[in-house]
This record gives sequence, structure tokens and C-alpha cells, in this order.
Amino acid sequence: LSIKCSTWNLAAVNNNPFEYWVSSPDPCYECLMMFVEDFVCNKQLDVRVVDIFSDEMFSDLESEMQALGIENVDKVREYWAQDYCKRLAIQGFLKDKGLGTKR
Repeated sequence: LSIKCSTWNLAAVNNNPFEYWVSSPDPCYECLMMFVEDFVCNKQLDVRVVDIFSDEMFSDLESEMQALGIENVDKVREYWAQDYCKRLAIQGFLKDKGLGTKR
């Protein structure tokens, strides 16, 4: 199994989600960054977090956290069930200014 993904906090305190957009001679890089910008700005493409990270996946994560002895995993489950799983991935999570200020 191989998974390739990328994410960053679009609600960062400096309000510049492309702060790490650097120049590159590779035209594929420019294409990727333009695609990402178009994608995050198109609200019609947004999906719920649970459609990306399923309840089953959360349960696996929860089990791993419990096995590691992490405290308050039950609180994490509450946050997941009552809030995060219902959010839109981009507008309600990646662009959430409240999450961006909690660093």
C-alpha cells in the first residue's frame, strides 16, 4: 500500500497559505500549485472530512492511541463524533481560523 498526500494549514496565523510556494524549474510543480489553489477556492468541490477519513479509520486511530497510552482518547472521540467528522474538509477544517490559532 502506498499513499501520497499533502496538506497544510490554510488558516495559518500569517494568512498566507502559499508561504512555502517556491520557484521550481519543474513545470509539474507550477501545475500542482495552480491546481491546489483552484481546488481550495472552489467550494463546490469540498467534501465532508468523514468522506476522506472514515469512521473506521478513526476507530483504527483511536485504538492506536489507546495502545500507546495516550490520555483523554474518549474526548478525542467526542470531538470527532460531534464536530470534526461533520465539517467540510477545506472550508470547515483546513481554512478554520480557530484551528490555525491553536498552535
